[in-house]
Amino acid sequence: MAQHHTAAVSTIAVTAILAVLIIFAFTLGDPVESSLNERKDYYRDLSARVFGMVGYDEESKKEIVENVFSGDTRILRLYQRDRLLLSHVTEEDWSLKYSSEDYFEVQNGGFTIFVSAVDINKNRAQNSMMIFAVIIVLVFGLMLIYTKHFVQTISDILFILLRGFKEKGYSLQVKIPKVYTDHEIFQLSVFYNDKFLPAKLKRLHKEKAKMKSQLSMDDLIKFKKK
Repeated sequence: MAQHHTAAVSTIAVTAILAVLIIFAFTLGDPVESSLNERKDYYRDLSARVFGMVGYDEESKKEIVENVFSGDTRILRLYQRDRLLLSHVTEEDWSLKYSSEDYFEVQNGGFTIFVSAVDINKNRAQNSMMIFAVIIVLVFGLMLIYTKHFVQTISDILFILLRGFKEKGYSLQVKIPKVYTDHEIFQLSVFYNDKFLPAKLKRLHKEKAKMKSQLSMDDLIKFKKK
């Protein structure tokens, strides 16, 4: 019974946490997504200023673009049409380590920038792991703490009461902590200890006395026959 109750409480707690997270996500927005949007806006504005230069030929624009973006390690690759102008990753790493979710593209005036979003994705993964860890700790906490509490205050009490009501020779009393005296199950335990058990023991004592008396009469009859 304790396992079923713990599972139910754990399910309710996890559902409540997820509901709160969903509400916060809809009302306050995803901070990780906000960071990604801010980065996109920054590089769109930067590219508009750099790539939108007028009065420069293509080679001059190329040189300016390379100088502006060469020190920015978030720029994974910079293309002028199909020609690679700048790369902060090797061809092998680009092919094997980066997927479409690890970067976003900014295009302007024949130039294309591939901007890294790896650090933002790491933050999202860390947030997800933190939420998962909180849920795991909560579930295990409920299993360890609530289950023990439930067993001590509910399951063990019901076990004693059930055996006391059903088994003729079972006469163990229920221990009633003062802090729980107002709980219904312990009020039932008071009735069990103070009313039911004394009556049960009295009845058992009478039955034993009666059986002893019957045995004595039988022994006397057998003795006379001899």
